[in-house]
Amino acid sequence: MTPSPPTRHDDARASGADGSEGLVSDSQPPVMGGYRHTRRHRIAKRGARATGRRVSIAVARAIVDSRVTRSSVKMLGRVLPPPRVSLTRYEIVLPRLPRRLDGLRVLHLSDLHLHPGSELALQVPALIAGVSYDLVCYTGDFINVDADIPAVAALLARMPRVAPAYAVLGNHDYVPFGRDRGANDVRRLRDVLTGAGLTVLTNTARQVHTERGDGLYVVGVDDPATRRDDLAGAMAGVPEDACALALAHSPDVALRMGARRPDLILAGHTHGGQIRLPRIGALMTLSALPKPLAMGLGVYEGVPLFVSRGIGYSTLNLRVGTPSEVALLTLRSPAAPSV
Repeated sequence: MTPSPPTRHDDARASGADGSEGLVSDSQPPVMGGYRHTRRHRIAKRGARATGRRVSIAVARAIVDSRVTRSSVKMLGRVLPPPRVSLTRYEIVLPRLPRRLDGLRVLHLSDLHLHPGSELALQVPALIAGVSYDLVCYTGDFINVDADIPAVAALLARMPRVAPAYAVLGNHDYVPFGRDRGANDVRRLRDVLTGAGLTVLTNTARQVHTERGDGLYVVGVDDPATRRDDLAGAMAGVPEDACALALAHSPDVALRMGARRPDLILAGHTHGGQIRLPRIGALMTLSALPKPLAMGLGVYEGVPLFVSRGIGYSTLNLRVGTPSEVALLTLRSPAAPSV
C-alpha cells in the first residue's frame, strides 16, 4: 500500500477514556478573499480582542457577584449529583521523543483552587492510588489566598512520592482571588511545594531523570496570565535536539512562542470554560486562543497543546459540562516498534 503523504495532523493523536481515537486538527480559518493580515492589522485585532475580554470579564463578575446568581448556585448544588474528579487518559505522539521513553506516563494536575467550598482536590490521593506514572506535572493555581496554603500542604503530604514532580505557579498563586492588586505570600507557597517534593520552575528548564532513562526536558514557564512568562528564555536551556515538555498555567503561552518551540505544552487556567452549554460551548475561557482549544488536546501552530479542565472552582462553586479531571498522558515515540 502506498503510504499517504504526511500532514501536520500526524504530530498528535488522542485517545479518550473510552478508547476512541481521533486526530487533532490544527487547521486555521481560511483567509477571506485572499486578504493578507499586515502587522498593523494583527496588532489592532489583538487589541480589540483584549478589550472585548476585559469587558466580558467585568460583565461576568457583575453577574457572578449578584445575589440571584449565588442563590441559584446554592440551589443547583442541592439537586445536582455530588461532583467527582475523573481520571482521563490520552496518548500523544511526539516526533522527537527518544525511543527509550516511549510509553512515558505523565500525570497532569492543574487548578486545585483548594479553599472552602472548592475542595474537590481532596479526592485526588484516592483517585490516583494504584495508578502508574513516571512524571507528575502541576500547572498552577494551587490556592486562592494565603489562608489556603495549609490545606495545600496537608493535601500534598497525602500524595505519593513515586515519581519526579514539577510545578509552575498560576495567577491566583500570585494575586489574591477577587482582587486586581495585592500579592499572596509566594515565598511561603514555594516553600510548601518544595517541602512536598515538587520542583518549582520559573522560566527555566530541567532534564528529567526517570527509570526509563533521560532525554526529556521539562520547561517551566512562569504565569502567562500576569505576564511573568518567558518561554524563549526557558527554552534556551534545552539542547537543540532534545524533546521539551513545557508547563505553563495559561495556554496563552502558545501565543508568544519564539523560534525554539516545545514539543508539547501542558496548561490549565481555563477550567474548560467551567460552564459549557449545549450548542453554545464555553461562556468564557479567559484565553485569547480559539475556544476549541480551551480544554483537551489540540494543536496550535504545529505544537501539540493539552489544556486541563482543572480540579477546583473559580468564582462560582459550580461546573456545568466541564467535569474536574486529572489527566494521565502517555507519550509515544514514532521510533518505537509498533505492537
